[in-house]
Amino acid sequence: MRFDLRRILLLVILGLIFVTPIYAASSTYLPKAQKYYSQQCSKKIISNDTSLLCYVFDKVNELSAVVTTLNSRVGSVESDTAVLSEKVASQEAKIKDLQDRLALFDKNTPKQVVFATNRPQPFNSEWIDTTGYSLLKINLSISGGISQYDVHYSDDKITYTVQTTVNCYGSSVCAESNFGIHGRYYRISTGTASGNITSTGLLYN
Repeated sequence: MRFDLRRILLLVILGLIFVTPIYAASSTYLPKAQKYYSQQCSKKIISNDTSLLCYVFDKVNELSAVVTTLNSRVGSVESDTAVLSEKVASQEAKIKDLQDRLALFDKNTPKQVVFATNRPQPFNSEWIDTTGYSLLKINLSISGGISQYDVHYSDDKITYTVQTTVNCYGSSVCAESNFGIHGRYYRISTGTASGNITSTGLLYN
């Protein structure tokens, strides 16, 4: 079927101007347009003008279906995005809660330090950095017997102060002792003893 180009262009423009708004937006004209389409476009033999209008009407229907499908997909994507955003926010909240719990756990968990391990006495132990802690708990044992040991603190590892002397009364195990932190560094210094010493400490916030 051949169409005059000028007539085709004219009818396409008219179709886009009149048929599309009628089909898409008007509840009054839509039934009429649909009725016209059903009556005219279903005929076996139709005029060129009517054929072109039917063609435009079909294309409008196709475009409308495509737009409907796209809108549906956009709505689905927006819905999926909202659900994903909620899941991400939920996971972020859980991660933050876990981080807070870990931070609290780390804060309340003491740090273990070692002053000596099976070390012959007498000696001054290495300095232990106590920065950020407020309490030091010391345990000491010896393979023989020890009368006492001193606890030193310092801010520069050069000059120091004897915070206290712990009496062990010749025993092989000294009573566990607690010390408030007064300096940046701490060490122990052994007194009269026999045997090898093992000493550990726990630092608390």
